[in-house]
Amino acid sequence: MTRMSRDEEIRLIKSFPLEEYLLRFHGLRVAWRSPDKVYCWSPLREETNPSFVIYPETNTWFDFGLGKGGSVIDFELEVQGGDYAGAMRVLRERILPLSGRDSQRSPGPSLDDFIPRRNRLGWEKAKNVLRKVHGIAVFEVHQKLYRDGRIIMTRRGELVCPMVLLEPDGGVQLCGVAVRDPKGRKRISGRRGVSWWSKLEPTRLGIFEGVRDALAFLSEVDQLDCVVLHGTPSREQLITLRHLVDKYAGDVIVCRDADSQGEVIFQRIRKELKGVAGVWNYPPPVGKDWYEYCLRRKVITLRRP
Repeated sequence: MTRMSRDEEIRLIKSFPLEEYLLRFHGLRVAWRSPDKVYCWSPLREETNPSFVIYPETNTWFDFGLGKGGSVIDFELEVQGGDYAGAMRVLRERILPLSGRDSQRSPGPSLDDFIPRRNRLGWEKAKNVLRKVHGIAVFEVHQKLYRDGRIIMTRRGELVCPMVLLEPDGGVQLCGVAVRDPKGRKRISGRRGVSWWSKLEPTRLGIFEGVRDALAFLSEVDQLDCVVLHGTPSREQLITLRHLVDKYAGDVIVCRDADSQGEVIFQRIRKELKGVAGVWNYPPPVGKDWYEYCLRRKVITLRRP
């Protein structure tokens, strides 16, 4: 891929959804929404009453307590104390991989690394299994990921997506995770080890509490490598996660559930990875988990396709 011009780079950065950026990287807390505004507690200072407003139509912000506002570049300039070069460096590292235009990132492995083509179902047969076995609610998100090439269905009816699953004893499954088998049971499909992980050359790692959340999130966001960490992480899981992040990954986004258990998970991961990587808290803006959030936004629906 050819390197972007400076103007194109700035355009991409400014067009990235501001609310998503602040949620991911600055712990934005949303108070309420109106049809054309999002009212939040300011991520730039401590306050008791929300006075930070995001305007989705123009993708800008204004902090009434500070009397300042602007684009995402203006926000990061405020965080960096007016250092324009530093602000742009941070924005490039965070936003360009998510926009799919990061010229420095090499492509990850194809699904041929997981399941040979001869063991896969074609789309016409796969969509019937999706409807009848895996549930109507997940059909549209799986259809999108299937056609994007990020999820497959085996001849045994198992849905497989390239992500990492950390087991309670610290083991690592690296050749995909079966979302559901034809009998509705969760099942892991893969082998142990960490050598395959380096093929991804991950720069941004998302940690999810469940496979379903990860798949819903993947239907919205590109350039993210996923780890599924069921429940409260054990000491062995945290040690393995630290090893993986220290050796391969950059920023870590904890896409936890919006409840007390999710907060515990985030705090434990942040403590374990302190000094190793940046860890960002990213609960869903609405709903309990990311799957429910996608349902509410009608990214996936409950109607029959």
